[in-house]
Amino acid sequence: GFPVNAASLQQTVDCLTRAELSVAVYVQSAENKTMRVLRQVLTPGAPTYLHGNELGKEAIGEFSEGRPYIAMRLRTDGLLFAEIRPFRREVRFREDVTPEAVEALLADQDGVAWPIFVDGSRRSFQQVNKWKWFPKQRRWLNLPSEVRDDYFLNRCCQELCQTLQLAQEPPFVHVRLNTAGALQPLTLSTAKNLGVLKQDGVPFLVAHALSPEAPASTRRLLRRWLLAPRSQESVHAMRQMLRAFSSDQALVLPSLHRVPPVAKVIAYITARTGTERLFRDVMDCVMGLKTLLENQRYEDLWNPLLKIVASETGLEDLPRDDFLADLDDILHLLQKWLHDTSQSDDPLADCHVSEDVETQRAVERIFESNEAFRGVASQQQELVADAYGSLKSARHELCEALREGLPPDQPGVLVYNPFDNDICFKKKPLVDSHGAHDRRGKVKKERFTTKRLEAALATYLACAKRTEAATQQALQQLCSELGGQVPA
Repeated sequence: GFPVNAASLQQTVDCLTRAELSVAVYVQSAENKTMRVLRQVLTPGAPTYLHGNELGKEAIGEFSEGRPYIAMRLRTDGLLFAEIRPFRREVRFREDVTPEAVEALLADQDGVAWPIFVDGSRRSFQQVNKWKWFPKQRRWLNLPSEVRDDYFLNRCCQELCQTLQLAQEPPFVHVRLNTAGALQPLTLSTAKNLGVLKQDGVPFLVAHALSPEAPASTRRLLRRWLLAPRSQESVHAMRQMLRAFSSDQALVLPSLHRVPPVAKVIAYITARTGTERLFRDVMDCVMGLKTLLENQRYEDLWNPLLKIVASETGLEDLPRDDFLADLDDILHLLQKWLHDTSQSDDPLADCHVSEDVETQRAVERIFESNEAFRGVASQQQELVADAYGSLKSARHELCEALREGLPPDQPGVLVYNPFDNDICFKKKPLVDSHGAHDRRGKVKKERFTTKRLEAALATYLACAKRTEAATQQALQQLCSELGGQVPA
């Protein structure tokens, strides 16, 4: 163990997971300081620590979804090949896949996470051992041969969540990729000869098909569509979208400042550790989607876009009105729990103590340091409103205690100490006073306080902590309510 903040912990974890290692993070128990409890297991397939908010106040850093876990089941009509994404809470599977196609899918340059889950029924031990290319890192599931594919996939997800110390709920969404009219995934040799997978002496097809400025997500999408072709309906919808973008009518899509990955949103909502910034980004995306689906200017994009989304999420159909209704529900929840940015929530409001700039700045610093939660949660919620009410009274009493002891016409009388998180007089105040103590209980040199100031400061700090806790509870409640939208 070592003293750590969220950024340094994630940096250390990234070095270990990139080396194909797994990391178990233990934290100090809140009830018993001598106990350590397992918080999360991080692997190449789930490399991001989701509880960084416990280690500091900094915002969520870079997020990595990691590599997919693979589940396979031998069937009489071919292989069931599934990708399990624990942070997305999603299982994407294909049926009737050939062993040659599985070899190519496993060789995708993004790689996979170990182990591979394999159903041990139907003498699959013997068959898998014949494949020299099949990885040795396997986890066999001994299930009755008559169980359905859904049961097998659910067991894989349960085993994975137990290993990674992730919540079992909400359940993973099963996305069956519709392959009607589609080609089988390419074999390894074909994928390399065509340049879909990199091979010496063969130009990389994706690099030649896209401009150098194309984002990584675009390159990844094209490579996966080439490696595992989609259904005719999905391909036709993609052609319609490209035709709309290349038409004479210029289409300028709604601008989005930050688009968080789907896995990041679902992972932090499920862990109930989502931050205000993450939810603001989600709100921005929701409003952008509403603009796209409500403005007649983008009408040519509606049908192909919704068809592709339905196909990629395993839905038979995605009616535009239903999708807009879901977006309205999400937007309502976000506006219900987040602070309205059109209204001020300034920690420096109503804290005037002195006309002297240096003295007043000391007062402002203690409020700024202890009220970083402002502008996050809506004060329309009862638990937040009650905490803010107590905080307002405590702030007022603290300011009155400071005014009471201020000597007239003396600049720089107050000083704020960020290490002790207190505010003291540099000179003896007008009322009865005594020497101030630091956080270790030692008397400070030439620092003074009063009984009223000590009591007011203790009450204010307690109210500030209570309000911060209420703000975190509001964000957790928002995570819980949004969690009901995850399976949709």
